[in-house]
This record gives sequence, structure tokens and C-alpha cells, in this order.
Amino acid sequence: MTTAADDTLLAALRARLGADWVLTGADAAPFLTDQRRVLHGQTLAVARPADTDGVAAVLRLCRAARVPVVPQGGNTGLMGGATPDSGGHSVVLSLGRLNRVLGIDTDNDTITVQAGCVLAQVQEAASQAGRLFPLSLGSEGSRTIGGNLATNAGGTQVLRYGNARELTLGLEVVTAEGEVWNGLRGLRKDNTGYSLRDLYIGSEGTLGVITAATLKLYPKPAEQGSALAQARDGGNVKHDISVPVSRIPAFLQGAAQALHALDPGLRPMAFGHLGDGNLHYNVSHDPAGPVARLFANEARIHDLVHAQAHAQGGSISAEHGIGQVKRDALPHFKSPLELALMRRVKQALDPLNLMNPGKVLS
Repeated sequence: MTTAADDTLLAALRARLGADWVLTGADAAPFLTDQRRVLHGQTLAVARPADTDGVAAVLRLCRAARVPVVPQGGNTGLMGGATPDSGGHSVVLSLGRLNRVLGIDTDNDTITVQAGCVLAQVQEAASQAGRLFPLSLGSEGSRTIGGNLATNAGGTQVLRYGNARELTLGLEVVTAEGEVWNGLRGLRKDNTGYSLRDLYIGSEGTLGVITAATLKLYPKPAEQGSALAQARDGGNVKHDISVPVSRIPAFLQGAAQALHALDPGLRPMAFGHLGDGNLHYNVSHDPAGPVARLFANEARIHDLVHAQAHAQGGSISAEHGIGQVKRDALPHFKSPLELALMRRVKQALDPLNLMNPGKVLS
């Protein structure tokens, strides 16, 4: 049941965005479950602004009401970063209506797009202009650029073109206070102080909301090929780890031994971006045995795989982010000083802890 304060906020959101773009009840349900259908949350409302000013208005209204905001793009993340908690007091901020290509500069090889543009839409716009936007991921038909940059997911061509961060020249961001920073610059070199762009990329919506981006374009390749890495094998326990390329063999050997010691029926299914050290190290089960046996050991499997990656100087998240799924594991792999510095940044930019609370940092 909503409170009087909740009703006041809902009325203000509807007045600003239009009643059709503030979803509650059954209309909000599609925005409350994560991609894997594992995490389920509740929300006061789903706000769907049409432009940057609308995003800023939502943040200002929610800040005044002290209501948390959960930014959401295509809702394709695997770590629960865009899923609200079960309290039902937050507002989900959907960026899906900010879906315009704002401009293409073929002389400067840049494209400027709103955050709600689906990745495949950006690829197609670049292709129509005779250029390549090289970011490519399995969910590119539904994931949005804003969410992509919020997690810094690099995809399949990092070795050649770099991570999402390297493909981004400028950002437009709405801060936790509802102010708009327009940093949509198409500059390859801009050494004028702190890199605010890099601060917001990879922050998973915990510091502000990315509303637009200026991205790098490249010459179009003459040929491309695709192959299809595992679905018919059945359920698996997924990981998104990275290690130095030189340590991949040691990681594979150590992880396989640790898993075999836990359960001889476990089968590693490593695939992904070997060239940049990123492994989607999935663990499957003996097809002759019940899949329930695999998932009964899921927590222990995660612990073993993450420990092996860490032992090889690696990371427990290469590109999927931390979200809420890996949040409580993070302190085991970050130093106290790293965590303290991250919390200082969070406190400085979001002192009321209203931007995607409970994600990344506990």
C-alpha cells in the first residue's frame, strides 16, 4: 500500500511525464525481473521519460522525496544491477524511450546516440553511413548503449578495438542531484583534468544516469563471420572472469582440478574472449546425472572459480559488472583501501544513496 508521500510523488511524476509513462501494478511487472528470471523486485513505479530533461526531472523529484532510483536500459544484465529490491519503495527509471541517433560525423568517425538506443540500432546506423561500430555482444538486439556503458561490457572484439570505455569519447550524464552534464565531445585527446567520462562508465548507475554518448566509428570490414558457443548442452553455472593472457593455461588447469575435486561430474565449458583474457567460464554437468546436482553446488562452484581467477592475478568480473549478484563477494577480492576509495566517490556524488542503492557496494 502506498503512503501519502508516495502518492504525492506518483502524481508529480505523472504530471511531468504524462500518466501513460508512469507504470504501476501489472504494467510495471516486465521491468521487475532480471534477464535470468532469478531476481524479482518491487517498485513504486516505472518512470519512462522521453528525453534528458525528463530524466533530470525524475531524479529531482525522487531526490526531493528521498526515494531511490534504479536506472534500467534493456534489462539484459546478468548481475541484477537493473533489478529493484523487494521493498517496493524505489522508482525504476527506464531509458528505453531515449532511443534516437543524434548525429553521425563521418569525417570525425563518430556517432552520437541517446542511451536508450539498442546496440544493434547503433551498429546499423553506422553501417548505413559506411562505417563500423565494433561493439558486439550476444544481447545486442535488446541491450541499450546506456546499460552497456554503465557496465563497460566489451563484447567480442576487445582485442582489436578495445573495451566499451575505449570506444566512448564523450557522455551526457544526469547527476544524482538532477543536473545535466553535457560532455558529448568527439575529441580523441582532451587532457583537461579529471576524466568524468571514465568515472561514470562502469559505475552501474550508482553515481548518475548516462543519457547519451559520442562513440568512435571505424572503417567497415570487408567480411565478417559468426559461430554459435552451448545452448543444447543444458543448464550451466556462469562466470565472467578475466586473467592475464599468459595465465590462462594455469587458470584452466587449476579451475578444472578444483571442480573435479568438488564433483567429478562437473564439466568446464570455457568460451569467450581468449585474446583479451576474458573467459566466460561456464560449468556444466554430467548429462547422465540430474541438473539439480549442479545447482546444489552453485555457491561453492562460484567460490572455487573466483578464487582460481584471483590466484592468477585476475578479476571476478570482466564485463558483466557486479550488480547485486557479486556485491557481497567483492570485498574478498578488493583491498580495504580500494573499497574505501570507491565509497568516498559514491558518497561525494550520491550523498543520499539514492542512485541504485545496494548495487556494487554494500
